[in-house]
Amino acid sequence: MPFAILLIVLALAITLGFWPQILDWARRSLLLWIGKHWPALKELVERGLVVLDRLAVAARALVRNAWRHLRRWLLKQVIKFTRRSSSLWVRSVTAWLISQLADDEVIRVSTETELSWDDLPADVREEVLRRRASKVEANVTQMRDEELALTVDT
Repeated sequence: MPFAILLIVLALAITLGFWPQILDWARRSLLLWIGKHWPALKELVERGLVVLDRLAVAARALVRNAWRHLRRWLLKQVIKFTRRSSSLWVRSVTAWLISQLADDEVIRVSTETELSWDDLPADVREEVLRRRASKVEANVTQMRDEELALTVDT
């Protein structure tokens, strides 16, 4: 269940990351098409886009602020998918955190979960198939920093 929540949050972050491009497409293509085929709806769709834009901008700010706050304590997080058999994989998540209880003590937290092939994320399955890999690893903190275009104080 926590992994599903993580995937939802990541999907939302990615969608919000592309919001300016989505809005630009809607303005240049969707609104023109609606204006041509359903002119009575054009004003309603424009107002809808304004509302969605306000929500998206607020959500993007919320995501950036939450990540910025988390990055004060999260030094690094790595996720690794390793093949155990043809149908069984292990997802290992390791995070290095600064302890809030002890002065600058670094805590390493690791979890492992067994997954079936069907439960692997689509991009992991794709990489396994393309590269014939038995292990796929990603630096989650680096990817999120780049997605959110954050500079983190070190």
